[in-house]
Amino acid sequence: MFILGKKYDNLSNQLDTNLDKLQDMNEQLASFGPKNISRKIRRDQKIEKLEGIIDEKQNELGQQKVEIKSLNKTCEKNESDLDRLKKDKRSLLVKVCRMSKQQHSSKFDQIREEHLFEIQNLKVDIAAKQDRILELEDLNSILADDKIESFYDGKFSNEVRETIMTLLTECGVGQKKVNNVISIVLKKLTGKQLSRLPSAGVKSRFLIEAKRDAQKQLAEAMLNYEYDLPYLNDIGQGHKGNCLHQDATSKHHKRFQSFQITIPDKKTFSLGLNEVGSGDAASIMSSFKNIISDLEQAAQNEPEIVSRLTCSIVSTMSDQGAANPLFNQQLKAFKESLLPDIVENWENLDNNTQAEMAKMSSFFCKMHNHIC
Repeated sequence: MFILGKKYDNLSNQLDTNLDKLQDMNEQLASFGPKNISRKIRRDQKIEKLEGIIDEKQNELGQQKVEIKSLNKTCEKNESDLDRLKKDKRSLLVKVCRMSKQQHSSKFDQIREEHLFEIQNLKVDIAAKQDRILELEDLNSILADDKIESFYDGKFSNEVRETIMTLLTECGVGQKKVNNVISIVLKKLTGKQLSRLPSAGVKSRFLIEAKRDAQKQLAEAMLNYEYDLPYLNDIGQGHKGNCLHQDATSKHHKRFQSFQITIPDKKTFSLGLNEVGSGDAASIMSSFKNIISDLEQAAQNEPEIVSRLTCSIVSTMSDQGAANPLFNQQLKAFKESLLPDIVENWENLDNNTQAEMAKMSSFFCKMHNHIC
């Protein structure tokens, strides 16, 4: 009985639920009248039509996207081709420019080669004319001014220095009068005067400078000789070297020793004049070494200068004084001691060759007795 009651309750609940659903469906069915159904049909048709249009537009949009993608690829390709063409154009322009320059350069070189000698002559003429213009400008400035500028950059001009050196050493003008001589000559001959003249101390330094220049010139002249081995010389020619002259004199109870040198081209130079204590060979030799030492200081950059200067002497000339033969022997021994310094492989030479290279001829003048 209990079970039947329970089933009855379940069926009753289901019936109530179905009735509720039926009522809802009836209400919905009541809302679908003829007018609403027609409206819904039109709306559905419109929706269907719009969906068709949307599908067509989407298809067109897809096709346009494909076309755009294709156009983008074509555009990228065109841009790449354009860049390549621009590079080719630049390369061609560079080649054209280079070829034009080469052609112009080749023509210019050809013209220059054809007229090279003429161009060189013109350059020489231009340089000479420019130098002449500078000289004329200097001359005009000198002529326009009553004074000649003799001192600039902290020193006297080379022309002033050379003039004073020449007057003092070659013309016998004393230091006290050399300024007056220069001023008088300039004033009388040109109507001008120097802006500044050197003092006594400066003129003394000019003499020292002149002596050093003369010593350097003398060292260069003495070293400009050929001293070959005996077997390389022509028969009868002998060695090419320098001849040393020496003489002594006394004045006011003082004795002075002088030396001169004659080089192969027959030019004679004065080596120097020294005061000596006596006239013996040792004093003469000491004076000679002092003079050679002065020449060494003048030619500082020359290697083995003392050895080369001494070994350049191959003969001597002096009077018949008693000390001169002994001095010649000492000079020969001094030369023999220096030859290994300037002759390569001296120790490998035979004795005859060494003796021939150390050989020195001595000449004595017999005119002193008649002159004195």
